[in-house]
Amino acid sequence: MVYILLTLLIFMTLISFVIYNRDILSPTVIAYSMFCLSTLIAVLMAKEWELVLSPITVITIFIGLFFFGLGEFTVRWALNRKYGAIKIPFETNNSNTNNKELLILFRYTFLISIGMLAFLIVYFKKIYAISLLGGNEFGYHGMLEYSRTVMLQQGVTPGTLLNQIFKVCKAIAYVYLFAILYNKIYLNIKKLRISYYIPIILFLITALLSTSRTHFTQFTVYALIVGFILYYKKYAHISIRNKKIIKAGITGVILFLTLFSILGYSTGRTQSFGALYGVAYYIGGSIPALDNYLNNPPSESGYFGSETLYIYYNSLNSYLNFDAPSFRVNLETINGSNIASNVYTAFRRYIQDYGYIGMCIIVYILGVIYSIAYQSIKLKNKVGFSLIMYAYFFYPIVEFVIEERFFIDIISISTIIEIISMYGFYNLLVRKSCEKNISTKKLNKDFHNYNKMHCTLIQR
Repeated sequence: MVYILLTLLIFMTLISFVIYNRDILSPTVIAYSMFCLSTLIAVLMAKEWELVLSPITVITIFIGLFFFGLGEFTVRWALNRKYGAIKIPFETNNSNTNNKELLILFRYTFLISIGMLAFLIVYFKKIYAISLLGGNEFGYHGMLEYSRTVMLQQGVTPGTLLNQIFKVCKAIAYVYLFAILYNKIYLNIKKLRISYYIPIILFLITALLSTSRTHFTQFTVYALIVGFILYYKKYAHISIRNKKIIKAGITGVILFLTLFSILGYSTGRTQSFGALYGVAYYIGGSIPALDNYLNNPPSESGYFGSETLYIYYNSLNSYLNFDAPSFRVNLETINGSNIASNVYTAFRRYIQDYGYIGMCIIVYILGVIYSIAYQSIKLKNKVGFSLIMYAYFFYPIVEFVIEERFFIDIISISTIIEIISMYGFYNLLVRKSCEKNISTKKLNKDFHNYNKMHCTLIQR
């Protein structure tokens, strides 16, 4: 059945690709492609994992992806009625004569870098202290492995304040990354501003200390989506765009998997079976795990949304003494003959909490939401904060085949803080800096013209 599933997914991906005018950035095409990749790995590992999928797994995946694609098709159909064609093209601005380089004042970058460096030092000390709680006897070498174990098993965190500052640093890094990609890809400015990379590097080091690979997944997805859409905006020829995007996408995936493996080794998660197997387990293990769940479903908790809304139950317990069990983000690990996994694709949580009908409704709504956001980006002639937001919240689609991220990560109070932080720093660093640079240049130009005219009058 795993071969049937792979064939079906490839067919669905190709159909969507053709229907949407070879739009490789379509949320549906990307979601289907990720399922193809995961299933392909499952096929390659089928013999070692002794994988035999049941028909219910194939049907469940097909239905879930069909309703997600139906959500995007609904939006495109509505646009078809308004614009007269379902294949909505990107609005492009090929001249770029009216676009200005995104210049961030150096003094802003300097102060931000100092602040992020200070936070990095404090965060490093906190993570090391957490590792000592787990019995770390290897000093800094064993810091990440032991701290991750303590945080997962005992629920210890760096603290609310440090977590919120981490989100602010994340917002800053994403604004700087947008400025780099906008200048490089959209405006084709070859001048390298090294100072722009400092906040990004400091954030990535901090993200490494957090021991969570989700930060690197989101960062990679954000960079690729922003870069690809800017490239689409700049060039109108589809065949050229897709070739470049495929090459860049492959490069991005290779870099991500390299970082993924390094982090896996540093936290002790892939030392027992190697980097390649670690990647295979993470990307392809969700398919057999979902099959195991569908054939051996656990008993219901009795609480509505216990697997997707657990963060709210935990908050009620902590702040209002609500009489409910504390739910954990990590699901139980299935132990097959040759595989152990605790990721089940997003479908697991939807089915467990809301049933099959609820799953279909949720994925359909997600298809509508992401398609509306994507089409709005395509129809805008200029890009800015809306593109940052779209790319920032796109990673749940990429991780759809691995884990549910929309309810867990997006719908939360932390997201509001991240949006406010990103919008504030975008206006401060990009808009205000550009206005000041433009004003300074205009003042210098006026002063130069005045001196020139004054000298001419003197000569006369």
